[in-house]
Amino acid sequence: MKCENRYCWVYIDREKGTDHPLCIRSAETFSQVLQESDGCELLYFEQFNSTDEGLAHKQLLNTLSSKGLYHTIRYYNPTFRDLHEDFSLYRSF
Repeated sequence: MKCENRYCWVYIDREKGTDHPLCIRSAETFSQVLQESDGCELLYFEQFNSTDEGLAHKQLLNTLSSKGLYHTIRYYNPTFRDLHEDFSLYRSF
């Protein structure tokens, strides 16, 4: 699975055992997704190509934190094969 946009969340449906890629570029859109996927998990991927993108990520994290959305960070390999083992930033809400 590749993330073509800067921010890419993957929606995990534990009951059905399926994942649904969602590309999101703002915290506002992310909040809408959270409301629509109550009780589910969301995995968050990102790739930095410049300092500007790193700054944009910090701003997004600040916005999410201000909305009471918390996250746990883990490392991942960008060329991952197993979604459950090699993800970058994992958020459980």
